[in-house]
Amino acid sequence: MPPGADGHAARRSAAILVRVERDEFVRQGRVLADMVLREAGARAAEHSDQLRDALGALAGFVNDQTGGRYADQVGRAADFVEHGVDLLAAQAPEQQAGPSAPPPGGPSAGPDGPSEGPSGGPEGPSGTRSG
Repeated sequence: MPPGADGHAARRSAAILVRVERDEFVRQGRVLADMVLREAGARAAEHSDQLRDALGALAGFVNDQTGGRYADQVGRAADFVEHGVDLLAAQAPEQQAGPSAPPPGGPSAGPDGPSEGPSGGPEGPSGTRSG
């Protein structure tokens, strides 16, 4: 064995381990972000009428306070926010078993459901897509 071969192998193993840990961290971050987006979307969909009413009241208040001088800008801003609420509400999962049903294949899936373990989902144990 050439001198330093053991050190090279150890560095390579450490680099692979760091990459696997990083990939798993990124995967978990994506799962969490997806869960947050779905929950926010569900809340926006559930309360969209209340959000629209509050937005209308806020726009009316601003227009009253400014004497309508900025009505065009306020209207465009309100439309922009309303569009954002619609986009967020579109992220809500389809509810089949009531409002508290978890998303299909989510982390609360039963023992026969999809696994959230290191080899679960479309990613293999190293966090890379298989196939």
